[in-house]
Amino acid sequence: MKKMILVLSMMLIASSVYAIEYSVGLTAPGFGVGILQGDTAKQYTDMLESTEEGYGAKSVFSPSFAPAVQLDFMVELLPFLAIETGLGWTYSSVIYESEEIEGYMYQGSAVRNELTIPIMIRGQYEADKFVGYASVGVKLGIPLSKHYMYGKILKDGKEIDETKKPREDADPTYSDMAMDIAFALGGEYRITGAHYVGLRLGYDLNVISPVNMKEMTDDQAKDYDFYQDNFNVSLSYRYAFNSKWTK
Repeated sequence: MKKMILVLSMMLIASSVYAIEYSVGLTAPGFGVGILQGDTAKQYTDMLESTEEGYGAKSVFSPSFAPAVQLDFMVELLPFLAIETGLGWTYSSVIYESEEIEGYMYQGSAVRNELTIPIMIRGQYEADKFVGYASVGVKLGIPLSKHYMYGKILKDGKEIDETKKPREDADPTYSDMAMDIAFALGGEYRITGAHYVGLRLGYDLNVISPVNMKEMTDDQAKDYDFYQDNFNVSLSYRYAFNSKWTK
């Protein structure tokens, strides 16, 4: 405990001496894939793929954008330590489609459509014009859609209107909030003054499922194991205020 207090005290002293730097920026487009995890998720995809229980559907490439766009705010407490946060929009999908028979086909999908708020700790190393960093933290997801999972029948590529009404009751709705443990590795290049552009690799490990457990019985919720992770690659830009490079 004494060692922890000593470390925190040293960091506070160092931060009081070091001029705190603030950055604002933009991250986009977060191109990647959604990944379903958990036993219940496997049961769901196995059912879709089955010709007896389901539709003989197959997974199709469905790009995800996590984030599709995000406004960033960063506080650099020390040269090697910063806090990242912001406000973004994530749209991530995993889609299964059956073969088309006489113009008809079935499509099952899990779609994370969320307003996201990351809160992450960033360790970094800056050498001249290059900054390398690793970040870890949480990412809160606030749903922008009523339903998280969808099942629909298409005719010549268009959804049949008659299937919409039953789906309102049948498809699992969104939880009030989803949450991921977010990991990121990235590099930035200072192009001029305090302007940085970079590349960021991220993996969001879903720990609070987007599925609304409140609609289930206690026994159902206890055994429910359905999560959707995201892997993504983003471009980033930020401008640093109070930067040592502009003094």
